[in-house]
Amino acid sequence: MYNSETVIAGLFREVIAPGAFTASVKSDDVRALFNHNPDHILGRKSVGTLKLSEDAKGLRYTIDINLDDPAATAVAARVARRDVSGSSFGFAIDNPATDEEWTPPATHGGVPLRTLKRLRLVDVSPVAFPAYAETTVAVREINADAIAWRELVRIRIELEKARMRA
Repeated sequence: MYNSETVIAGLFREVIAPGAFTASVKSDDVRALFNHNPDHILGRKSVGTLKLSEDAKGLRYTIDINLDDPAATAVAARVARRDVSGSSFGFAIDNPATDEEWTPPATHGGVPLRTLKRLRLVDVSPVAFPAYAETTVAVREINADAIAWRELVRIRIELEKARMRA
């Protein structure tokens, strides 16, 4: 979210300036991960399973979940149930002199403010603990129905396997 301040590890405040994602959205091959974990890839921009855009509020992303991937559908089910409700992003700063700005604390004992002006996105992630509390993630209803159906089929298959072993 643009212009939304958060505190990072009690060390500094951070805010994202409007347009900070513009160049990266156009050019970088960003991955969608669960909780920033590269073992849980949900989508990728270069193959079209991750779509990125910006609006007046900030960065938006859409992931086409692979319904044949149990780990991906499990993440989507957690999001649909609202157990996971926030988003986050991994990024790099290429040129600290121009891509970020540090403002000293206004009061003694305060923390400085870091304004992110230009980022190189590495990943976007549905997360359990977002750094920016105002972020959101949701499952579209059509996907939630498909995920529920696949999960039901998976459970029925597992039950059938267990019955056959018994």
